[in-house]
Amino acid sequence: MTEGLRQELRRTADSAPVYPVYERAVATARRTRRRTAAAWAAVVAVLAVAVPVAIRPAVIPVAAGQAPGLPDRIGLPAYGSLDVDDRPRLGAASVSFIGDSRRLGLLSGESELGGLVGAYEEQYRTIDVGIASRRAPLLSPDGRFAADEGTLVDLSTGRSTPLALTPLAWSPDGRQIVGSTLGAAPDSVELVLRQVAGGEVRTVATAGEAGFSVAFSADGDRLAYLADGRVHVLDSAGRELVAFTAPSGYRLAGKGAWTPDGSALALVASAAWAPRWFDPGTGQPVAGPALPAVSGGVVAAGLLGWRPDGTALLYLRREAGEGNQVLALSPGAGAPVQVTTVDLAITDVDLAAQAISSGGTRAGDPPFLIGPDAWWWLAGAALAIAALVAGVRWKRRGGQRRRSEPAG
Repeated sequence: MTEGLRQELRRTADSAPVYPVYERAVATARRTRRRTAAAWAAVVAVLAVAVPVAIRPAVIPVAAGQAPGLPDRIGLPAYGSLDVDDRPRLGAASVSFIGDSRRLGLLSGESELGGLVGAYEEQYRTIDVGIASRRAPLLSPDGRFAADEGTLVDLSTGRSTPLALTPLAWSPDGRQIVGSTLGAAPDSVELVLRQVAGGEVRTVATAGEAGFSVAFSADGDRLAYLADGRVHVLDSAGRELVAFTAPSGYRLAGKGAWTPDGSALALVASAAWAPRWFDPGTGQPVAGPALPAVSGGVVAAGLLGWRPDGTALLYLRREAGEGNQVLALSPGAGAPVQVTTVDLAITDVDLAAQAISSGGTRAGDPPFLIGPDAWWWLAGAALAIAALVAGVRWKRRGGQRRRSEPAG
């Protein structure tokens, strides 16, 4: 190469435009990081807002002054459902239940799960139940209180009060709970009446370890209990009016065992629904209401109460695969009418008396998979994933920048 050509090439190079390649690469990388961070922030914001909206348990409001009603479907609470003492307060419930919580085991840690459904809206709450409990929490007539083994919960405040008994029935005025507790003698159980307001407790009877089945008359003036094979009827002062021997293997049909007019008591055999009626004044068999027969395999049945028109509401737990239901049994009707379908995992149900007597039902809408308490976990998980991805990308871009920087 001649000296002239070398000089000409040098002049051409000096006059060529200079492009800031490195600076542009750095600026492009920064813009990419900002856009990625903004995109992840948008994803998190969408999840935080859209997930609760999309999977929130439906709330079905009722008109002002409307009476409490029963949902036509009952399901299990969702993962992360609100508890009974969470805000907003439930206020009152129309339904309580207990069921298998294996679906919720990662969150609850319990094998049995108690649940409540609002009296006026489709709001679900979970409630702690005793380890050995097999009964749904017992609802007061107005649905404001839920009584479980050892605890009384005020649904309007979320406060819990020690109860020191296993609740069996509420008095119709809601002022007393009758329940059982361990007796002083070995292998004995006592039947006690507890005043809700003052907490005073009065022992009514003592029985063997098999315990009691109990029902108040609709006017609250009489209490019937079955223990050790005999039915006892007491007046409001606790005086025994009559006692008679029950058929072998029979028990009172449920908290609604009295007919509305108090003229008959229903007794049923275990794992069956074929009531036999008895005069509570004499103990003699009588012809009771002509309720329609219930067919199919019955595992458990409980007469929960009566509507003003004389229709009885019955909770029926059937054999596996046949479905659980709350049925309306109207005297003289040819067949029962389904009021509510019940999730197969639910093993026992209780209904508030006012919800029964209102005769109203509403569209049930059990919650979907995820409840409000889980939304924060989802949002936190989304933020953690976004932070992890951003950190990895930042580290990767930093390494690329160091490799692209000119040496020395």
